[in-house]
Amino acid sequence: MASWGLREAAPIMACFLWIKTIRGSCPAQTCDDLHSRTSAKKNSVLHFIPTKESSQNMVQLKKTKSKSHSKSTWADAMRTAVAVARKINTSEEDFLQGVIEELQPLKLRAMIMLIDEDGQLNVKMAHSRLEKVVRRTTGQTIIGFRFDPHQVDLFHQVLIEQQPVFTEDRVEILEQLLNEQDLSLMMKGVKLLGEEPVIFAPLAVSGRLLGVMNVTAEWLTREDIPWMTSLTDHIAISLDHLRNTNEMRKALAREQLGVQMAGIATSSRDISEVFEQIFHLLANATGADAGAIGLIDPSGKSLRFHYLYGLPSTLKDIPIPRGEGLTWQLIEEQRPILIVNYEMRPDALPSWVEAGVHAVIGAPLVASDEVIGGIGLFSLREDKQFTREDLKIAIDVSRVAAGVIHNAHLYQKRPGMRKKLKLCGVVPLRYRPRSIIRRY
Repeated sequence: MASWGLREAAPIMACFLWIKTIRGSCPAQTCDDLHSRTSAKKNSVLHFIPTKESSQNMVQLKKTKSKSHSKSTWADAMRTAVAVARKINTSEEDFLQGVIEELQPLKLRAMIMLIDEDGQLNVKMAHSRLEKVVRRTTGQTIIGFRFDPHQVDLFHQVLIEQQPVFTEDRVEILEQLLNEQDLSLMMKGVKLLGEEPVIFAPLAVSGRLLGVMNVTAEWLTREDIPWMTSLTDHIAISLDHLRNTNEMRKALAREQLGVQMAGIATSSRDISEVFEQIFHLLANATGADAGAIGLIDPSGKSLRFHYLYGLPSTLKDIPIPRGEGLTWQLIEEQRPILIVNYEMRPDALPSWVEAGVHAVIGAPLVASDEVIGGIGLFSLREDKQFTREDLKIAIDVSRVAAGVIHNAHLYQKRPGMRKKLKLCGVVPLRYRPRSIIRRY
């Protein structure tokens, strides 16, 4: 006798129950309930018996929904980037942070790395989840992490080809980025973050590379690369515009500062008062805590710091032999310097370390094509670091300071220059016997 399955038996059972209901063998309500449950069972059984055609339709439906979701998300991401750029037009850091934060509600977790002056990639902003995981697993922050992109195959490819790269393998990247100890810690972080695909894309404007941005989401595919390219183009153009605007503002501020310093330099104040006023302006412009001017002795074998601002007077007039300290370095190399951790340098002078000098920017003093000394600005706080913009200001100040010293020297050595200096529009500075000019 042939066996009957539920699929074949369900219609017969329904008919049997219906006949019994007509004959009154059972209450109508009960029979209706039985019929309803049996029909539901039948429908449910039929629903979970997929055919080849229905399976293909389901896969196609999922792909269509995924593409629709992807397209909508990328469109929202680009609108977000434009909105942030319109809202934030002053601070580069605020702009990048705004982009990262606005992408997170869209389930797009991003990180932005910018190329610094020495060609390294510097992590500027990262999504909050990544920051928390890195801090939890390594005890360090990912912000400020710097590395040579050309030592990592994927980043090298992105920067050289200036094209996005899709990958599902983070481990290979980390192996090239980290040492063995840090790698073992970060692998724990990778497990916490989950294995999601990532797209890395260059931030570039007219062929100029600004950095690299990566985005991760569980639904990413290679088909999302064109969308990622559009997003990074939006961000790169906005970032470049912001930088150009800030550079114009900084240039204007430097020009205004130069006018103020020129006014001070051509005043009739005593030379020590002139430099006090100049360093006061510099402190406001750069955040410096201290400053100093060192001049080469007539013998040329040593230099002395004749003027100090915000530093112990014990450092004044102490001869520093040629070749010792940073001032001699910038004099002999005739180029400005920017030092982050002065106390860690092997050529750091102990007395200056004891004075609390942490960060340094300096420039040589050049008068009539001759290097006569150097000027330095110092931070006495660990949380304060100078920037390239601060260094530009120091270079501008070095020209003014060198001119002040040179003119005062001429005024002292050649009385006949008094009339000539006045004709040139230079008002001579009053000279004191023990001013910094005496030893020049």
